[in-house]
Amino acid sequence: MASSSACHRGLLAAGAVTLVIGVLAVLLNQQLFDAILDKKLELTPDSEGYGFWHTMPVPIFIKFYFWNVTNAEDVVTNHAKPILQQLGPYVYTEKHLKVNMTWNANDTITYMQVKTWHFEPDMSAGRLDDNITSLNVPLLVSVVSERVGAARRLSQTLHMIGAELRMREQLNKYG
Repeated sequence: MASSSACHRGLLAAGAVTLVIGVLAVLLNQQLFDAILDKKLELTPDSEGYGFWHTMPVPIFIKFYFWNVTNAEDVVTNHAKPILQQLGPYVYTEKHLKVNMTWNANDTITYMQVKTWHFEPDMSAGRLDDNITSLNVPLLVSVVSERVGAARRLSQTLHMIGAELRMREQLNKYG
């Protein structure tokens, strides 16, 4: 009988200890979690995530598509409906680098972010020396919205300065 009583007391003591540990775990869980999270997310030159933050190792790919107006002359002279041809994708890799970093006294970082883009010819449907013809939409809208006389004067002025309603450019001018 004595061993049974000792067994009950042992189980009761183990249960009490488990109960105390459980209550403490519930009460301290959020503070412990926050402390661990703060330590893991802390940004210092020697912290675990600094390298990922400073120079992102995951490539970012950006795809551009352009609309080529195949009948631009007809659109300008005869007010024809534009015939559009989709060109692309033209794929670029975007890289982010943080420079001019200052570690401030209030535990913040001031920096400038430099973004660079690199053309990816193997992932692109075209080349950077492809030509694209598009309409000069702001100019077209201003011509259409003006009265006929003003539009004629504007057209003469544009002709004098060499501006046109259609633009033909190589894509590498923008890349």
